[in-house]
Amino acid sequence: MAIQIKPATVREAYWLYALNEEANGANATTPERMQQRLRTPGNEHILLAFVDSQPAGFICVQLWRSACRFSSWGEICDIYLQEAYRGQGIGALLLRSAESLLRDLEAYTVILRLSQRNHPAQDFFESQGYFRDQDACYRRDL
Repeated sequence: MAIQIKPATVREAYWLYALNEEANGANATTPERMQQRLRTPGNEHILLAFVDSQPAGFICVQLWRSACRFSSWGEICDIYLQEAYRGQGIGALLLRSAESLLRDLEAYTVILRLSQRNHPAQDFFESQGYFRDQDACYRRDL
């Protein structure tokens, strides 16, 4: 089994779109919007995982900087690996690749938000050394 982790390009927008629909449901975005985000990513970075040259998953991270702080931080916005590839270390490799990218961009920590009901994801991140901190997440829809 040959595994490759690489930054997503506009040429791979359809694959990323299809994986995103599996992860987040239909109508989460459009192929056109996906292409546009890949053309002008801003502070977003997307890595794709390929297994034997077939797309198997992705991770989206953001790099955040503030004029009020000396250090930057990363945020994992989405991570998805097709069911057939889970439990084989590919998710961990995808995560480590994203962490390495963020470290190269001078992020000092990585944060993420998970549903309280998403126990498999909680177990995965805890197995990778992540821990639940004491910060509260607040939200207001606009």
